[in-house]
Order: sequence, then C-alpha cells, then structure tokens
Amino acid sequence: MHTAPTSLPDMPPAATPKAEQTRLRIALTAERLVADQGLGAVSTRMVAREANLKNNSSLNYHFGTMEVLFEFIVQHRMSELENFRWEMIRARPSTAGDWTVAELIGLICLPHFQLADELGRFPYAGFLCEYLTLRYPEGFPWVMIYGDRTPPGMHYILERMRKALPHLPTDTFQRRITNATLLFLNVLRRSSSMRTTGQALHPHHPIVRDTLAQSVGVLTA
Repeated sequence: MHTAPTSLPDMPPAATPKAEQTRLRIALTAERLVADQGLGAVSTRMVAREANLKNNSSLNYHFGTMEVLFEFIVQHRMSELENFRWEMIRARPSTAGDWTVAELIGLICLPHFQLADELGRFPYAGFLCEYLTLRYPEGFPWVMIYGDRTPPGMHYILERMRKALPHLPTDTFQRRITNATLLFLNVLRRSSSMRTTGQALHPHHPIVRDTLAQSVGVLTA
C-alpha cells in the first residue's frame, strides 16, 4: 500500500546548466512513463533507458531516489503552472468582487492546457492522476506539506478557496480539492483518444465546462 511521505524529500543541489538539462530530460521521461504505465510499473532502469542515460547510476547521481525524482517533477511543473495562474489572476477585473468557487477551480485546472506535449497529450495530468491517487489517497496537503514552498499564486488561490468554503474541516478541504482536481486531470489524461476524431479538448470545450461544473459540485457538496 502506498502512503504519503511524512515530509518532503530534499531536492537535489544546484547544478551546472548541462546537469540541469539532464535532470529535466530525466524528469520529463519519468513523467511520461508514469502517465503511460503507472507509478508502480516505472523503475530506475526503465527511466535511465528511455532517457538515454549511460547507466542506471546516472539517475541516482542526479536524484538519489525515485521519490526525489517524482517530487522534482511536481516542483518543476508547479513552477511552470504558477506563471499561467498569475496571468489569469491579473487578467480578472479588480471590480469583479469576491472570487467564486468556479473561478478558483478554473485557476487550478485550466493552466494545465499549457502543459501539452508536442503530440497534444498531457503527460503531467497523467502523472498526477497516478501520483496523487497513490501517494496522497486522503488528499494532497498543499499548504501543510509545502509551507513557504507553496508557490505564491497557488497560495493566493487556496486562501480564497478556503474563504469560500470556511465550514469544511481541513482534512475534508484538502481531500475535496484533490478530488475536484483529479476529475479534471482524468479528462485531460483520456483526451488522447479524442485527437484522432478531430475533437481535441480546449478550455471552452463542452466536456471541459461540464467537468469544471462537476468539480465545483465536489467542492461544495
């Protein structure tokens, strides 16, 4: 049985630009493999082979353990999503009043469209469907586990989501945020079959709008 770690693994130390490129190649390879084959099926040997590393020890050199590698993927992608979320936050008129739950879950979910790969797939969405479900079955403890490392944009969103849902106990709140997000991510994960019929997902697609409405229902039930 997979359980959530009690604390975050230490991130690898700063490295040269060439080493950073290697780390990123390893991370994106692992992300794709987890999305395609599942968290439990991916080994260091598999990642090393697919990332064209000279040997398995290269992965250990750059990350130490698979858990550190997985956490690196989350941190890297959270940083990328942060920029897109701030763009959406700043684009909202200052006279619009309090944020609604629907707007806030949109801020969490819709930036994932920016992480499509060259084939139009969403490997990070697939990775999170595995990672969050198996590592954090009780819900991802965003603020509690990351503390000061929570990206400011995500912290901004969560503060306002908490304000909109003040009656929920903390554990219920984090579980609902996770489940509401997973609803959306699973739709992105399954979207590959839609591309062959010319029905690729986009932020205004009826399926996306309906999924976000379901996510609001999860949060406000």
